[in-house]
Amino acid sequence: MVHDRRPNLEPADYSFDEREARLLLACEDGATAAEALAALPETEAADPDLAEVQEFLDGLVASRPIYEEGGRYLALPLPDRRLTPS
Repeated sequence: MVHDRRPNLEPADYSFDEREARLLLACEDGATAAEALAALPETEAADPDLAEVQEFLDGLVASRPIYEEGGRYLALPLPDRRLTPS
């Protein structure tokens, strides 16, 4: 679950199934669609093809929790540090 509360944007909440969450997490340090697909466990990697992964990531770019530049996708959500003990 991602809660987007960035200033100057409409608040939004995003819920992902396990595979979608893995694809999002694969983009934490910037990844191409092929790299995100390759990051899926072998049991999940056969299900979506590269075009489906690209379509999913492009949809996230459109809704703004991912940034894309030069074919690399960067996930913008950060862990909620308020929930992590110091």
